[in-house]
Amino acid sequence: MRGAPAHGGGPSVPVPGQSGDGWVRDNAHMSYSNGSGKVLFRPRENRIIAGVCAGVSEYTGMDVNLIRVIAALITLFTAGTGLLAYVVAWIVIPDEGHKTSIAEDLFNKARQG
Repeated sequence: MRGAPAHGGGPSVPVPGQSGDGWVRDNAHMSYSNGSGKVLFRPRENRIIAGVCAGVSEYTGMDVNLIRVIAALITLFTAGTGLLAYVVAWIVIPDEGHKTSIAEDLFNKARQG
């Protein structure tokens, strides 16, 4: 469910979910932001597999190794669900320097024909 522009007619609209949850989609840059000016993306530096943990680390300000340990523990204790979440994040979080994610590229390509 998409709402009206978040801040007086700008290009941002609330992300689907609860109203007032603080997450804003910037359609001009095709990214999500928490309103602080930070944008979640997968950086090219400091990545081991796809840069998901490095991106979450930069976005939250937490140590990248702590994020990696948390991701590994979630994967171990949830019978691999953490790995599935990692792959989904890889698909939906855009790479550094790209305006769209892999999923958005595939969706737009399928929609165009």
